[in-house]
Amino acid sequence: MFPNPEPESYPSLGSIHGAIAEDSWVIFSGLQVIQIVPEEVHSYWQDKYADPGVATCAWQVLDSAWMASFDQQHLANQHHFILVFYDEIVEVVCRELLFGNLPFDLVTAIEANPQLGDAYLRLANALRSQNKPKEAIENYKRYLDCRPDGASAAYARRCLDRLLAEKPADGSA
Repeated sequence: MFPNPEPESYPSLGSIHGAIAEDSWVIFSGLQVIQIVPEEVHSYWQDKYADPGVATCAWQVLDSAWMASFDQQHLANQHHFILVFYDEIVEVVCRELLFGNLPFDLVTAIEANPQLGDAYLRLANALRSQNKPKEAIENYKRYLDCRPDGASAAYARRCLDRLLAEKPADGSA
């Protein structure tokens, strides 16, 4: 996430959106459910599905009974993934896992994974509400550059058009 323009006005919700391990990061894109289990108590039931010729610490569970146990109303296009870390097993229901190398830089991550561009839209909305139209315009444009057909593209275009149509407060053109 981008740093908040005014941190005291937008407190962190304490959400988990990804993880860092060793020299890489993973983002749980479209996260709906997360379960973190200490490795001491996990049964490693998923090991029976592992391909013996492939060393991995992340995989998708097909036909997941765990995922099926949730209300399916918001789980269309979601998948059950398991990630094995040193001391924990993480199970998530999300659209996809996005991976990259450290250090994490959101702008670079967005360039590689445009679906993360929603961060520009959130920042633009925060800046607009703080009456910072120039910065808001820049971030609406960034959002539309990486997500021209995103779910909120029409909304972003309307916001951008309104800001561009307004006369600047300082009288400049």
